[in-house]
Amino acid sequence: NLNINGGGTLTLGASERIGALTLVDVNAGELALGVNNNTVGAFTLRGGGLLSGTGTLTAATYALQGGSVNANLGLGVASVTDGVTLLNGALAAGTVGISSGTLVLGSTISLAAGATLTIGGSGVLDTASNANTITALNLNSGRVTGTGTLTAATYALVGGVVAGTLGGGTATVTGSVSLTGMTLADNLNINGGGTLTLGASERIGALTLVD
Repeated sequence: NLNINGGGTLTLGASERIGALTLVDVNAGELALGVNNNTVGAFTLRGGGLLSGTGTLTAATYALQGGSVNANLGLGVASVTDGVTLLNGALAAGTVGISSGTLVLGSTISLAAGATLTIGGSGVLDTASNANTITALNLNSGRVTGTGTLTAATYALVGGVVAGTLGGGTATVTGSVSLTGMTLADNLNINGGGTLTLGASERIGALTLVD
């Protein structure tokens, strides 16, 4: 276990300075990658901690519980479970879950194009002003907000609030969903048990095919 606590900064002098099986916990401290890359067993960011640099940290799992990611995160599974995490770097994880807390996108490449994003509980995705493209969005509860457009091939809308903008693709509503933002989906399917409630006029794109 490698714990980097408040007031502590660990600066890597080259790539792969931390063991590949090491569990890294940045709790109010800073892990400074510089230009270096490193693979570890697992990565936790909490307490307002910081992952800095331009290199890439790769782990099997990323537990994002509050802090700033200015460097890049590699392949793996990312979960947001507490606090506010600002993702300024690129996250290559194919599976991203937000069950509590907030993930704020700091760039237009914060999320991987192949990612599946699932939001549940009280989780919030804040796109800020940054448009991102992923493969799939599963909104079970929680909220999507921000002025940046989130585009996916498919949107499974089971519950929660869409306060931001969803781009083209196919959206399917199967539960109670509030649309105070906008959907620009090519196809919008509202299936049995599904209710889409508009928060204002013109919340659905003018070219959207509604079924």
